[in-house]
Amino acid sequence: MADYPDVYADGVAITTHQFGLTVTFQLSQPNLDVVGPHVDPKEIVCRVRMGAPLAKVLAQGLNDGLAQQVTTVQQPGSKAKN
Repeated sequence: MADYPDVYADGVAITTHQFGLTVTFQLSQPNLDVVGPHVDPKEIVCRVRMGAPLAKVLAQGLNDGLAQQVTTVQQPGSKAKN
């Protein structure tokens, strides 16, 4: 199997351009002065550029995957049905 980077990110920035888009994955840093995660632009994990057709397929795949996960994983704070 070929070597490839294995990365973790908890922040994302999406930039669209004429022929597609760029997805930049980042690590957030704790900042007590700001509500929610703070993303430092220097903490970029990876950047992926793709054309519009692939972006549409990726968006549909993510949507389908999340919808499937939501139906199989109990939401935090909800009570299990008996």
